[in-house]
Amino acid sequence: MLQFFIMLKNALMIFGPLIAIEFYMRAVYHLGLSKVVVWWFKESHTLDSNYGIPLLIGLFFSYLAVFAALAHFIQMGAFIITAEKHQMVYVGHDYKDRSLFVPSDDLTQEPKSDTVFIEGFNYSFNTVLTETTFIRDKGTDILGATLNSYSFGSFVTSLILLITFLIPLLVVVHFYAYPATALIPGSLYDANLGGMDALDKMLKSIGFGVVKLLFTFFGLFVLYFFTAVKQQSSETYGSQIYDLPASINSGNIIEGQPIHVEYHKTQRTNSSGSLSDVATDFRTIVFKFEKNFPTAVYVSYHYDSEERPELSDLAYQNSKNNTKMKLRINDDLGIEVVE
Repeated sequence: MLQFFIMLKNALMIFGPLIAIEFYMRAVYHLGLSKVVVWWFKESHTLDSNYGIPLLIGLFFSYLAVFAALAHFIQMGAFIITAEKHQMVYVGHDYKDRSLFVPSDDLTQEPKSDTVFIEGFNYSFNTVLTETTFIRDKGTDILGATLNSYSFGSFVTSLILLITFLIPLLVVVHFYAYPATALIPGSLYDANLGGMDALDKMLKSIGFGVVKLLFTFFGLFVLYFFTAVKQQSSETYGSQIYDLPASINSGNIIEGQPIHVEYHKTQRTNSSGSLSDVATDFRTIVFKFEKNFPTAVYVSYHYDSEERPELSDLAYQNSKNNTKMKLRINDDLGIEVVE
């Protein structure tokens, strides 16, 4: 029964937007999706060719956004029935924004990655080997979502995102469906009104209008941004459930294997007014540690390349040659390259 429910959930995540568009078209425009598609294949040449491509692009991106938002919303709701908890141990970041976890009861397994847990890199041994509770569909082997991220607040955030992206999708659907309503005698089609004017007239019949719709969209987008930031900032490291090796103490010299060098960038406004990525002098080197640890852990070193211009090339060569580098542990159990 549970597997059937999971299959039903997955089917709804995939076909949900199409089903919603079908019901919306029948309720508002009295045409099914298939009839609108057929009409466009036959009659689109009679319309202004300048807005066919923009409409197609708008449909693609708005549908994709609603698809992703609806899938996340359905997954959040389905977790009430399908979810199981499992404990994972955080072992660090091997790349920017990619945190790694292994099962608490089997540290020998290959790490699973998560890109929304903690942004950036891990710069201290204090945060590795900490336990975090995740939830996932029963019977699956995926990492899932952190239990902390599954809350009423995150459910509301998903709903806000879904409604926000529905607005541009329904506007695009209107521009596709409205011309086709000319097929129906007595429909809302008015040959004297363009698509935008017809949309405004339809919205005003329910006390809204295009201007209010635009303000609603931007208002919901801002609301989503603030609620999403609050949800993400609520992610924290758990308790450290394994002791660190005796060598991990302030002032000690240890060896670590460099595996990745990150060249940091920032965004700046160029002469045309658009944003572009600009390289900075800051670098981050990710080191892997295995000796005396129950499983491999990853700690990074952040530095200014103007002060140590040779370091990034040295780390890159050592990563290729599988050569370790000497590191000093500082007071907060961070690291610093000493060679």
